[in-house]
Amino acid sequence: MGKHEFFDQMTASAAAWALKKTRFFQDSLESNSFSDLLGSIEITLPKINGEGIYEVDCTDGEEEYDPAFHFVSYKGNDYPTLIYHHGNNERPFHYGLASKNTFKSILMPSKGSLPANLISIRAPFHQSLSVYTAKIKRLSAFMGMLSASVNLMEALCQNFSKNQGKVILSGISLGGWAVNLHRAYYNSAYAYVPLLAGAALDDVFIGSAYQQLTSQRAKDHPEIIQEKLNFDLNFSQREEKNVFPLLGRYDQFVRYDRQSKSYEGIPVKVVDKGHVTTVMDTKELKKHIEGCLPRE
Repeated sequence: MGKHEFFDQMTASAAAWALKKTRFFQDSLESNSFSDLLGSIEITLPKINGEGIYEVDCTDGEEEYDPAFHFVSYKGNDYPTLIYHHGNNERPFHYGLASKNTFKSILMPSKGSLPANLISIRAPFHQSLSVYTAKIKRLSAFMGMLSASVNLMEALCQNFSKNQGKVILSGISLGGWAVNLHRAYYNSAYAYVPLLAGAALDDVFIGSAYQQLTSQRAKDHPEIIQEKLNFDLNFSQREEKNVFPLLGRYDQFVRYDRQSKSYEGIPVKVVDKGHVTTVMDTKELKKHIEGCLPRE
């Protein structure tokens, strides 16, 4: 085992120990499909008056969600808009030195020089660890969380494409899955830049090292997890060459051999690192995202 694989394995083990008896989908495997959830979750954007943090009204009639976005930097209507979605269990609006926030580490340092308007999304249930760990026990809440993020992306795409025209969606890990889901079901952005994600989400919970955090209930029914979480078919039916993925060759969570199949016929940027070590390589991630911004 190399160092990249080692860091991923140890991270999963530490997370499993820290969460103690909390495991993904331990309470219920029942859920509507992504298609149904995306159709039922309603987003009401607040009036956007420049830079700042905006809470968003979001519900499907049964579950209440609490997504939000931070309009970090406005350059002008002549610039594209880059919308970034964080990874699993981050605190995307916390900018302290010790805060878990990939937006802060990858894009915040260059917000003034980045040739784009810049927005950071906060997925539902990510205001606190206690809320998040309570929700992930149900597959329906996890899928609803992702669907709410996707519908927030779509609402922002529609809002900002009226003026700027070109909206780029990017995200890492959990955020990368949301970006790919948006492409699979809406495909209304100018470009997609998923980092450490594919379209076979079941493999994260059933096949990868991350399965240490998966409940026995889910492991006993891999066919349900595959049916509910995978969106390979919808993703592959998009013919536009508008996705620019990045994967880690030694990633033990988003396994390269499995997830690279999601991008058949599409060039994939591959870094010789694992999941954790790729997340730490902020210069490479920033370079990849910036390289996907449109140039006039």
